Amino acid sequence: MKAARAVLLTFLAVVVLLPLALTAGGALPAAAGAAAAGPALEPGDFDYTAIDYPGAPRTWVFGVNSESDVVGRYLDGPAWRGFMLRDGVFTTFTYPGAPKTTGFGVNSRGDIAGTFLDSGGKGHGFLLADGRFTEIAIDGGIDVYAYDINDSGVVLGRYEDVDTHEWVNFLWRDGKHVTLPLPTVAWAEAVGLNDRGEVVGHFVKAGDDTNHMIGFLYWKGSFTAVDYPQANAMACFQGISDTGDVVGHVQLGQIVYGTIWAKGTFAGTLRVPGAKGTYPHGMTPSGVVAGYSVDVSGYQHGFVASRKR
Repeated sequence: MKAARAVLLTFLAVVVLLPLALTAGGALPAAAGAAAAGPALEPGDFDYTAIDYPGAPRTWVFGVNSESDVVGRYLDGPAWRGFMLRDGVFTTFTYPGAPKTTGFGVNSRGDIAGTFLDSGGKGHGFLLADGRFTEIAIDGGIDVYAYDINDSGVVLGRYEDVDTHEWVNFLWRDGKHVTLPLPTVAWAEAVGLNDRGEVVGHFVKAGDDTNHMIGFLYWKGSFTAVDYPQANAMACFQGISDTGDVVGHVQLGQIVYGTIWAKGTFAGTLRVPGAKGTYPHGMTPSGVVAGYSVDVSGYQHGFVASRKR
């Protein structure tokens, strides 16, 4: 028992993320509003570049690293194929025997965290490093999803508990995992992780029958809830840069806009021209935003956006 505990404590110390003083079931803090700041960036303040896998009707971008390499998936008949785009060149990957493979996160080494679906539709997380796949299997977990990876090789994901059928958020590295001790909520999904160990995602408060989603930032035991300042608008956080800037999306009327939350305020919105939905999923330290959009016909297209100079 002492040896197992030592291994776990060493793992926690290395990832610098989970102080043992915080336990699941802690009090949920009030959602933070927008702090005073300068003029927010508007959709027209960005240049947008589409990313479409050649010949594919749908392309999704879910992750970007500090080198602006992006990962995601594209539709190939009934199958999903994962890809990485680096220096204008696509590299594709498919987990052996899987009908659907998605790359969700990538670090500066080019290691990819993602998920494949089996023939029954159940998710299985994986790490793709140096051309080799490693399945991320969790004891007692089914439907495992791996969403992001940082430069320390720590993978962020979630799984369904086989006994309770509740979703559990976790961190994994080298075959070991720990769960994230988030406050008690009805539902929470942690999806973004940076090199400092900051985690972002979104949640629904316990007892909220409206399923109103609120963004959150978790770091070193501190849980910050962030609601969009406009009434009835839900804040979904999807990714965080190594400088702590957060990207996500919010629906305003019939349009879904991308959002940037930085230094305690919603500092910008994005909209791919003509799109009915813009969904950023990652941001580089230099401010390049990556994600996907949905056009008026319902088709997905990857994009990167950079601030106009």
